[in-house]
Amino acid sequence: VDEEIKPIYNVEQWERVQTLKEEFSRTEFKDARSTYYTLDNIKSIFMDRASIKLANIDALYSLTIPNDYFNKQDPGYIGNFLCIADGPGGFVQYIQYRWPNAQGMGMTLEGENSFDIKKLNMFKFDIHVGPDQTGNLFTNWTYMIDHAIGKNIMLCTADGGFDIQDNFRSQEALNSRLFFFQAAIGLSTCAKGGRFVLKAFDTVTQISAEAIFLRCMRVSSVSIFK
Repeated sequence: VDEEIKPIYNVEQWERVQTLKEEFSRTEFKDARSTYYTLDNIKSIFMDRASIKLANIDALYSLTIPNDYFNKQDPGYIGNFLCIADGPGGFVQYIQYRWPNAQGMGMTLEGENSFDIKKLNMFKFDIHVGPDQTGNLFTNWTYMIDHAIGKNIMLCTADGGFDIQDNFRSQEALNSRLFFFQAAIGLSTCAKGGRFVLKAFDTVTQISAEAIFLRCMRVSSVSIFK
């Protein structure tokens, strides 16, 4: 393993965990995860567990102020939001529930996991795909910044990962490039006082530590939440 993507501490423990994961099939791993991962079993009004994750974070960090109770709505809120790599749109759906009159925009890969327009308020959400019509952040990240900057983005969310099949050992390294691109978009577009939520699978390697350090240089506070 390249030194840049090795864990910066507890290397032997990390190796044991990855070896254990590789002993199970993909189906067995998903079944085991569902057994202890309670978000998979919550019945809600939202399309997937991404919405529940954001609701959980919102309840703790008051992302969508005012937040007396996180099941309340704020129809008077006039700020805007940006959701990147969020297909099919769990984060968007939750924010639209909390801020029904807010204007949103987003970009995600076109295809089977693109935004589910049947479950989103498309009158209040603009989908961007970039000049190449792919929704690929690797090729359209500057386009997204240009179209979102100055738009009073008070909340930006990003799903910092993609399916790596069974390659658990390289998961964090393979997602690190996307991690950086999404961070560049979020930090460039959030308005003063805005909040940026970036989901990551792991943050145990040197490259992730450096990425988090760079974020700390641009914002007033950073929290790592599991």
